[in-house]
Amino acid sequence: MNRPDFNKSHMGTFAVNMQGYGMYERAEIFSDYIAHQHERGLWNYRNVCISGCRPEVELDLPDTLRHIKHKTFVATVFNDYLGFSQHPAVKAAAIAAIDRYGVGVTASPAIGGQMDFHREIEQATAAFLDRKVPFCLPRAIRPTALPCAHW
Repeated sequence: MNRPDFNKSHMGTFAVNMQGYGMYERAEIFSDYIAHQHERGLWNYRNVCISGCRPEVELDLPDTLRHIKHKTFVATVFNDYLGFSQHPAVKAAAIAAIDRYGVGVTASPAIGGQMDFHREIEQATAAFLDRKVPFCLPRAIRPTALPCAHW
């Protein structure tokens, strides 16, 4: 079997295109890929964001990229394309919610009951979509991934 061409590889290569290799062979090839990316100054895993969640961020880059230290980049990975996470009204609402509810999460509404803010979200969604009976499926994940359904 031929090893992947690291100049044409990406992280997904090692997730799906490694049939026929054993676990240790895959790990060794992936380690070689990481070394290859480091040598080329392209290993971008675990760069430190020093500006917070914003549409544009500053990264503290590794030694291999020190010539562009603290360079600003467009961030397409934070689900904050419009910059609302830094808006004063959004921050104030988050602080108020933490003051009222804390930072814990609850179980499913089927076993733990529904929070009052879930009902508020459902009613606002129903009004916006001009529907009578929406429901929100709360999850302990980012708000942009809350699946909401309606009839």
